[in-house]
Order: sequence, then C-alpha cells, then structure tokens
Amino acid sequence: MNPDTTTTLTLTNEPGPLVWFICIASILLLSWWCYRSITSSPATRIVLTTIRTAILVFLFLLLLQPAFEVSNTRYTSDRVIVLLDGTGSMNVEDVFTPQERRTRNDQLGDVVNNTRIWNEIKENREILWYSFDNTATKITMEEDLPDPIGRTTDIASTLLGFDTDNPDRPISAFILVTDGNSSNPPPPGFLRRIESNGVPIISIPLGAADVPGDMAISRVSKPTQAYTTDNIPINIQIEYQGIQPDGFGNSVILEDVDTGSVIDEQPIVFPDDESRCEVTLVGKPRAGGIASWRVRLVQPQPDLIESNDTQEFTIELNQTPLRTLYIEGRPRWEYRYLKNLLLREGTIESSTMLLSADSDFYQEGDRSISRLPSTLEEFKQWDVIIIGDVPSSSLSPTQCGMIRDLVASGDLNLIWIGGERWTPATWKENVLADLIPFNPPFQLQSNTGTNHINPTRNADKIGILQIEDFDGSFNTTTDTELEWSGFKWFQEVDGRQMKPSATMLAEANNGNTYPSTPLPILMSMRYGLGKIIYSTTDEFWRWRHGRGERLYEQFWIQILRSLARDGATGDSRDFKIDVSHRNPNVDTPVSIRIEITDEQLLDSTGDLLVLDIHDSRGGPIDSLTLYRDSNQGNVYSSTWTPKNAGAVTMTPRAGQLESAQTMTLNVSDPSDEYKRPETDHDTLRRISEVSMGHVVEVEDMDVLPELLPDRSTTTIETQTSYLWDSPWLFLIPILLFTIEWLLRRSLQLA
Repeated sequence: MNPDTTTTLTLTNEPGPLVWFICIASILLLSWWCYRSITSSPATRIVLTTIRTAILVFLFLLLLQPAFEVSNTRYTSDRVIVLLDGTGSMNVEDVFTPQERRTRNDQLGDVVNNTRIWNEIKENREILWYSFDNTATKITMEEDLPDPIGRTTDIASTLLGFDTDNPDRPISAFILVTDGNSSNPPPPGFLRRIESNGVPIISIPLGAADVPGDMAISRVSKPTQAYTTDNIPINIQIEYQGIQPDGFGNSVILEDVDTGSVIDEQPIVFPDDESRCEVTLVGKPRAGGIASWRVRLVQPQPDLIESNDTQEFTIELNQTPLRTLYIEGRPRWEYRYLKNLLLREGTIESSTMLLSADSDFYQEGDRSISRLPSTLEEFKQWDVIIIGDVPSSSLSPTQCGMIRDLVASGDLNLIWIGGERWTPATWKENVLADLIPFNPPFQLQSNTGTNHINPTRNADKIGILQIEDFDGSFNTTTDTELEWSGFKWFQEVDGRQMKPSATMLAEANNGNTYPSTPLPILMSMRYGLGKIIYSTTDEFWRWRHGRGERLYEQFWIQILRSLARDGATGDSRDFKIDVSHRNPNVDTPVSIRIEITDEQLLDSTGDLLVLDIHDSRGGPIDSLTLYRDSNQGNVYSSTWTPKNAGAVTMTPRAGQLESAQTMTLNVSDPSDEYKRPETDHDTLRRISEVSMGHVVEVEDMDVLPELLPDRSTTTIETQTSYLWDSPWLFLIPILLFTIEWLLRRSLQLA
C-alpha cells in the first residue's frame, strides 16, 4: 500500500516545564534590565526589549536543537500461498460419490472453484497460486488449471523453496492441496525447518485415505474351438496391486455376453505374500456357431481401475466329429466299454482295432478298418489315437515314426492306456518311448490295493475330471468312502520318473496315507505341437457300477475333447515365460523363469537359454542368459535388473525356441506418479501439526478464513532535519541584531 507521510517540528533537547519557565523568565528579565535606564520614549524601550528578547529566545531555541521530523507509515499485507498438486497421481479415480467416481483432480477443481471462500480471504490479504510437482510454478486463476502431468512430487523441496524470513513479504500460511504422495523422502531436518520457519501449513488432503487396490485380469487362456456339449475350461490369471484385499466376497464370473446369464463363478484367493493367482472357470456353451463369453471380476470393495476387470472373447463351436482310432491288444474290460462309448457318442467318429481278434472278426467302428494305417495320409485321417495294452511289435518302426512325427507337428494327439502285459513294458526301445511321459524302467510294479483318483490343479486347467453325479455332486469318483469307485489295479510310476515337461493330472489316493512321492494315475505331456495323455490304470469302467454310463462317459469324453481343444487353441505353447513382477521398478531385480512343456523341444535344448530384450520401438537394449535348473530339468531361470523405465519385450533368441511367444514388462520409475496411486494423508497431518497448522477436509473449507493468522506488518520510517544545518536560519538573528543596532545607534547608545 502507499505510505502515509506526516511532518512535525520537534526539539531534540527539549527541557522540562520548570526549565522552560526559568529560562524564559530570565530572558525577559535580562532584556528588561538592559533597557530599563535609557532616556527614550516607553515605546522605544518596549521595541528594543522585545527585539532583545527575541534574539535571546532564538539563541536559546538553537541550543535545544530544533529539527523537522518526516514520518512515513507503511502497511504491508500478508500473503497466502496456495500450492496445488499438478502431478499424475491426480488422475487416479478414488473419489467416490453416490452418483459417480471422480478423480483427485476433479476434487482439486472443487477446492479452486470455491470462489466465496477465496474472495473472503482476498479481502484482507494477497493470494498467490502455484502448481507444483518437484518445483512450484506460479499460475493465475484467469487461466485454466494446468493438466496434472508431473511425474514426480517433492513436497519438501517445494515448501522449502519459499523465503519465509522476508519482512517485506510476510506469509500468513501455506495452503497445501495434494494427496500427500511424495516421490522423494524429505531431507533430514525437514520437520525442524518448517517448525522454525513459523509459517503454518494448512493441508487439504485429496483422494481416499485408504486407496483401493487394483485387481486386474492379466491373462485369459481359452481354446479357440470347442464342442457344443463341452465343459470348456477358461483359465484366468488375476493380479493385484496396492493394498491386499481381505479376500472375502471377491470372485470371478463367467457369463454369456448375449444373455448376461452367469455360467460359472469361483472365489478369488491370493496365496500368502502373492499378488497373483489363477482361477479356472468351466462353462458349457449354448447351441450356435460361436460362444461369446465374458469373464468379470466381482468385488465388494471399490476397485481402482475398473476397465481391467473384464475381458470378452469368443470360442468357435466345432460341429466336426472328433476322429478317433482305438488300438487295443486284448478284449479287457476297459476296451469293452470304451469302444461302445466311442460308437455311441455322436461327436466322435471312431474305429477300433483289436489286435488279438481272429482274422474274420469284425472290427467295430463308424469307419470299419481291417488293418492299421500304414501311410502318412492314412494316419492323418485321425485326430486322436488311443493305444491300449499293445505290444510294440504290433506297429512297425515306420508306423511308429509316422505317429511321432504327426504328434510333433500337431496333426495327431495320443492317449496311452497302460496294461499288465505290454504297455509300457515292451516300448522301451521303440521310438514312441519319446511319447511316454515318464522315463524307464518300464517294468512297472502293480498296485492292487483300492485307490481312488485325486485330480490335481492341472486337470482343472484343461477341463477334465469334472465328473458330476446324478445328485449334482462332483466327489463320487474321489470319495474314498465309496469302495465301488476305487481302482483295484494301477501301475506304480515313481513321480521322480516323470519327464521334466510332463505334468500330473491325477494321483492315487488310498484313503489312508500318501506316499512320499505321489503315484500318478493320469499324466500329460506335450511333444512338439501335439499332446499325450497316459493312464496308469485300465479300471475306469468300475465307475459304471450303479451309475451306468454317466460317470464313465463324462471322463472319457472330457479326456478326448481336451485333446481336441488343446490342439486347436492358440494357448498351446511349447514353453511358458513367467516373471516375478510384470510391472517392476527401475533397479529392482526381476526373476525370469522359462518352463519348457514340449519334450521334443527340451531334448534339443542345451543347458543355457538366451533372451533378447527390446524396447517399445524394437531396439535391442539387453540380453539375458538363463540356466537350466538342476532339480527341474525343464526349467531355466535367471534374474534381470531393468535400468530404464518403459515397456520391454523379452523374446527367446532365434534358433533356440522357435516360437513367437514373448513376454512384455512395463518397467516403472519408482518416482513415477502414474504407478503410485496411494495417498499419504498421514504425512500431511504430521506436516501441519509440526508447523502449527491445520488439516481441513474439502467439505469443511468454510473454516479456512478463520484459520489464517494475521501476519501483516505496519512500519514507520522517520527522517530528521536539524535547523542549524540550514544556513538560511541564521538570517533571523542577523536581521534582529541589525534592527537592534540601528535603533541603538539612532539613540546614540552604540
């Protein structure tokens, strides 16, 4: 404001009243005494006495040092500095209202647009607006607020960057409008400095105090083709970032896009200290050419990003019968019921070859055959070959080589049904031994106790052993209390014999104790692009006891359909890349793991694998060598530490794993606001408490003007000018002395 100026005449050595009286009286008396006896008129004596008195009074006043004092009074209003968060975390949608979800930036807009409050503050003080990330930038309210695009927040540096000691620019308070999320920790002594500054910090926290985490569907694995009557498995990988959910009420559902009806629903349970889990949903499609399905996450608590909670996909429904060739050595019980099932099932076109039959025996099937295929073209007429208890000599080396090549190329899938005589005992030296999921010895011990089947998680993933009884239960075949559903014979394959790329689909359960190494009932293995399933028992026919074909038919149709689906899906991969973090931070080690599921590929791979790492533009940035695990022969692993933020793609080096499969990681800068959605209201509260400020919620802004202290200042500047420093002042006594002298001369007194 403009200063107010006043001018006053003062005496530097001003005496007290008594001194004034004595001095003036003495001057008057002296002046009278000097002219008491002159012989002149009374008027002349009065004039001379007056002049003498004036001279003496003037000289007395000069001794008191008279001066002019010029006073300038200046009023300085205080300032309110408003700091608005301008970083990317303002785009997080975690402000929930009954009508909608809003971003923190929307909430910040509510604060800025509360003009009534700001106008009230502006009546007595100046408001300065700043947008900040790691530094503060002055803005004006005449323009739109800048977009929140800052990538780092540094609250400490922003606050300490203001001069709080300048008396010419007093600060009433800082108003800090932010979510409290600071990328960098405050420097040592930060709280002591803001306390010593003496400027209160009023925090207006934005966003939710407890930011909801983000649960997302990261991957959906499903077949591209299936049959209308299939129970189709949909494998979903779910990841979670942020605060771990309590798990209660979280589920994933499979629903029909066209009708909206729920097909299946399963709970979501994250293992301890894990942010990723897998769930398998099973659905049976409606009749039609294409099944349009959707997987969707259902969460009772708010989810940070809802757009990644849903994925839609389609599955082509195949009407072509599955062509199956069943080769059996002798008419055992499993053969009798299985070949009838194959004949009865309308979606399967089958032929059966019983090798022990007489030459005039009519081989049953939809397509009657009198001999085994002998050429590549004849083998290609089949989608699945089932080899029962058959001596290896029944097939020539050429036929066996054709089967192996067709499996490797994905044109054929294979099922083995172990037997007491020939399978697998006679196949050790045969080329098809490569297609058996376990290593020799093949002279296996028989287990004749009562054992039930115990499906593993791998069975759920491919949609088998989902066997429903008439009452809707699914435990009839696994319930050890039911004697009739148990097997009386199976081949004991030591789990340590299983090839590295083989997986166990089901294990034996005798109802009492589990062996130290599980004994498999069903195993699967990939060889090239084809898939093999091996059964160590031929007693599934026992499930027909009291149930007819219901359980038995479900088992075999699910097994056959799983091979058909797997051969038709783009999710059939000969290796899998897995990482410990799909969204790692810069300078944070990431564990890389490759599991080769193709036995043929594993045989041709050495002890080292190399991954080439490229940036989002395809430019090479690094390479990584993975080493074979000594305990898991089909697993290669290593660690990689990213140095820069951005999307990177990992691809096996050409010539090692001939596949287009890649893994993409989104590397984040730990200071990147877009990757750190959490708020930190506790820090804001601590800053306000230390600085003697306050925390004001957005809805309580009416109290803001009352909380601002008055730090305006009033200063008075005085300039003193002494009169005896002015030469013109002495003209007065000279003039008086001259007048007195002239009068005295005229009276002949001088």
